[in-house]
Amino acid sequence: MFQVVEGGGPRYGLVRGDRVIDLTETFTSWPDLLRSATNGELDGAPTGRELPASSVRLLAPVDESCRVFCVALNYLSHIEEVKREIPEAPIIFMVPDTAVIGPEDAILGLERCRFLDYEAELAVVIGATASKVSQEQAYSVLAGVTLFNDVTARDLMFPNPAKRGIPDWLSAKGLDRSTPIGPHVYRPGRISDVERCEFFMDVNGERVQHGRSEDRVFSIPYLVSFLSHRVTLRPGDVIATGTPTGTGNGRGVRLAAGDELVVSSPQIGTLVNRVAAPRPPAP
Repeated sequence: MFQVVEGGGPRYGLVRGDRVIDLTETFTSWPDLLRSATNGELDGAPTGRELPASSVRLLAPVDESCRVFCVALNYLSHIEEVKREIPEAPIIFMVPDTAVIGPEDAILGLERCRFLDYEAELAVVIGATASKVSQEQAYSVLAGVTLFNDVTARDLMFPNPAKRGIPDWLSAKGLDRSTPIGPHVYRPGRISDVERCEFFMDVNGERVQHGRSEDRVFSIPYLVSFLSHRVTLRPGDVIATGTPTGTGNGRGVRLAAGDELVVSSPQIGTLVNRVAAPRPPAP
């Protein structure tokens, strides 16, 4: 998803080096483009208006029809960090679309909480309707992979921090304009390679997280199959697959206004966002 710098609404296409091929007139919707990428229709040389990458601004690779699913406690190192037990089945929650922002957008979480934290994650994007698929079928319904920053309001997660108990996922993970996704959807030559994509988090230039597939409790095929047995997945849906150790909560560090968060992957690219200062209340 992108927007031409000079103005206009969201558009979608393909990144080819330092150029962007605009396919908005070819496909009726963002999910339609992802569906075509998944079934191989874009494997050739798609035609469309070519734009310099410098002339567009990347947006979060989702639209209003897409749902964002997240997996909690899916990295062994993070489970140890927060002193929890390894879950017997994936713990799933959803992020509302009002929380989603794209590359370079400001994170507004400090307007509603006092303890803001980051969580670098790898997220897969669904490209075909999927209901009750097996793990062996899971890769066939993936359009690709992107990066995700599950920004979290730690002080809102538990109504009674002393007792902890059941987390309030919506309050902690769903604040308006707090969840960066991007910079685009990357589709490797072999879609199964999404399982091995590494990713990192840097906070103000300091590397604090490193995600690797061998640290996951539940693999990407397992998660896709598990979710598809509970809800029908649709093209454009996003599944964020969990975070490794190194969160601010584990390090005893809170995010502050102006902090720069960089989620990166050698295979996928870089997702950069900064924490905004809270705006004063309206008079």
